[in-house]
Amino acid sequence: MELKKPKTNADDAEYIERESAYPLAKRICDAIDSEEFQRLNFGLRILDWIDEVPAVDVRPVVRGKWKKAPCHETDEAYTYICPFCRWYMIAIEPMNFCPNCGADMRERE
Repeated sequence: MELKKPKTNADDAEYIERESAYPLAKRICDAIDSEEFQRLNFGLRILDWIDEVPAVDVRPVVRGKWKKAPCHETDEAYTYICPFCRWYMIAIEPMNFCPNCGADMRERE
């Protein structure tokens, strides 16, 4: 039987804490009761492999919508204000993310 990891794109990535993977690795080791498995010390190797997985900085995604206000300097542009950090810009079209706090301002479907 061949195990295949399902394909996901970067936006669908899921993250787990290493500490939550250790009990699962122990259950796998306990379930595999063979001399060769024990001889090769696979249990400890699995824990080492978990530790080798690079850590990522994961923060919750903050989603919002730019507050649009008329611009007093020009008729072509607007003032867009971030509802979270109050950072603002004058532009014809707003950005997808607030460059100050990182809030996701893309339109949701």
